[in-house]
Amino acid sequence: MFKKELKIVFILAFVLLFRVFGISIIFPIFTNYLLTLKTVNKILISLTIGIYGFSQSFFQIPLGILSDFFGRKKVIIFGLCIFILGCLVVVIEKSIYGIMIGRFLQGSGAISSVILALASDSISEKNRTILMALIGIIFGISFSIGIAMSPIIYDLFGLNNVLFLISFFSFLSILMIFYYIPKDNPINMNFSFYIVKNVIKKILINKNILKLNCSIFLLHMLLMSNFIILFPIIKKFGISSIQQTKIYFFVLFFSLIISFILLYQFKPSKKILQNSIILLFISILFFLFYKQHIYFFLFGLQIFFIGFNIIESILPAILVRIASFPYKGTTMSLFLTSQFFGLGFGGIIFGYLYSIVDNLLLLLIIELIILILWFLIVFHLDDGLYLTNFNYLMKNKNINIDILIKDLMNIKGIKEVFLSKNKDVIYIKVNNLILSKNKVINFIDKY
Repeated sequence: MFKKELKIVFILAFVLLFRVFGISIIFPIFTNYLLTLKTVNKILISLTIGIYGFSQSFFQIPLGILSDFFGRKKVIIFGLCIFILGCLVVVIEKSIYGIMIGRFLQGSGAISSVILALASDSISEKNRTILMALIGIIFGISFSIGIAMSPIIYDLFGLNNVLFLISFFSFLSILMIFYYIPKDNPINMNFSFYIVKNVIKKILINKNILKLNCSIFLLHMLLMSNFIILFPIIKKFGISSIQQTKIYFFVLFFSLIISFILLYQFKPSKKILQNSIILLFISILFFLFYKQHIYFFLFGLQIFFIGFNIIESILPAILVRIASFPYKGTTMSLFLTSQFFGLGFGGIIFGYLYSIVDNLLLLLIIELIILILWFLIVFHLDDGLYLTNFNYLMKNKNINIDILIKDLMNIKGIKEVFLSKNKDVIYIKVNNLILSKNKVINFIDKY
């Protein structure tokens, strides 16, 4: 079972790798290319670069909703096709406005939440955190490689050939998803805007999901604020660009290794989340004493990224554990939208504060206050540690499935029961404190 799950994870991780590599490789070279066009100005260039992030944020939720009703595979393939279309528009168009439309289409294929939802559907609870962390590591490596290789590839091949390469990777991803990912079974629900509205409302008023969305928002807001705050500190130490690259590489590498080991040992829980927030708090305390010695700064940086990577991995794992089966794609899309908003909000607010205050000590104190508030927000979080989600493949086709579902719903300890559209898979959420997974399976087997 673990080998099968590992295979699915590697396929999904490489789909994300190709996608992220394709985007990150564009960042360092795209502005220079746009400057060569006619009738461009700084505002149009900013809009052309930024519109990708806007459409990426906007379309996470619609595609996440569609994946709940029509299946993850179909939506992922659809999103990749839209992304390829966007790349081709950027290649063909020679005007800034045409390229802007192409960038909008690229962002419209917002499949990250659907990929994470499919990964959570395909991975058993005991392996979920470590394998989701593996996806995160591959994601981080691909982004770094893309940024590093961008100028070299651009000099060798030019932007158009780079975009053709990105399109080829996306086409390869479609083939991998189509042939190697098992067919998914969406929940038996009819699609309507009334149902969608109620689904979103149900998710938004769920206090625990709200706390997790708030957590991912604050985590990425702090990440962006630290990039703004810490860069001047690095400059004050007179660290060269090459030395900065080495520092970031080793800090990120060791933080990934340490967090991966810790995630392998512990199940994602509120306690781990709170301890990781404390790690972030300690890292900011070390930043406060950066003037004493560079080692205070470097040690703080290492602690920050260890805490960051742990929280980044456990939040989705807790989310899919407590999320309702039929709305997992929608729930994940709202979660990732909160992440994008956190990045944008952190960049805008802390960038503005730094421009008018120019006081690193004050900004670091603001970060400490945010971390204290965050700790209090998750203090009463129900992490669903006592819950188990599993799928049961129906072997006996002669069973009256509707009566079985009703009988399962009447059993104390079963929190949720849903049937797939093909009526061959039952999705069950069990409270382990009251009822074990094995007892439920035995009940269905004997039915």
